[in-house]
Amino acid sequence: MAFGLRISRKKSVFTVTERLLLLFGELVKKGLREGYPPDAIREVLVSKGLDDEFARRIIEGHMGDLEIMSAPDLPQGPLADVVLCLGDSLTFGWPPKVSYPMWLQNLIDEQGYHCKVVNAGVNGETTASGWYRLQRLLHIRPAIAIVALGTNDACRGLDLHEMKQNLAKMLDCLQHMGTRPILASMRLSPGLGSHSYRKRFAAVYEELAQEKGVVLVPFVPVQVADNPDIYVDYVHLNAAGYRQVLASLWSAVRPLLS
Repeated sequence: MAFGLRISRKKSVFTVTERLLLLFGELVKKGLREGYPPDAIREVLVSKGLDDEFARRIIEGHMGDLEIMSAPDLPQGPLADVVLCLGDSLTFGWPPKVSYPMWLQNLIDEQGYHCKVVNAGVNGETTASGWYRLQRLLHIRPAIAIVALGTNDACRGLDLHEMKQNLAKMLDCLQHMGTRPILASMRLSPGLGSHSYRKRFAAVYEELAQEKGVVLVPFVPVQVADNPDIYVDYVHLNAAGYRQVLASLWSAVRPLLS
């Protein structure tokens, strides 16, 4: 609904609402072109007064206008001795000074391997924004990549079929480049979604591991996943929780190190 005040430009007449949408659209396109993840752009729009759902729709509408690569031009050359950790706040760390990538780096150093761990976790990351951002991380050419995404898709009630497609694109891209991907299966708390939804969510990872032939490992080991002592808020992990994550992921990373 227009506010009534109109702003003229040449022979065209724009309502204030239309003009604001144009300005927000330009902001979104600029952010996407410069490689900012969609969720970060959404937070900026919301901070400027836009409804969260409306902001998401504006961003999705403009993502199709970009030359987002469905089959990216992969950089050439040898793979780097890098373990890329792609994920959300559970990868980034909570608090940031405690994270599994930090401890993974320490363990790799202690074991005498010459490999750098890159923490590519971003708070609020979904599989859609993760796929978009991965394309801007390909220049790293990691030898190993840990993909730990999906929790925020479920928290926002996003379509599980789209979640699977996004994860599949990430795995395909990494495999085509020669990177050895590790898929971390994420767990939903009992209060998030119905039993049927949580079952279908878990099946996404199992299906992808089988279809793509990649290593599948639980992000949080099943035997401790329901222990409240490893969580800060029943979603984010504390130091004890990250020790469990490290033990789980190390079982998959160690055989791939040379």
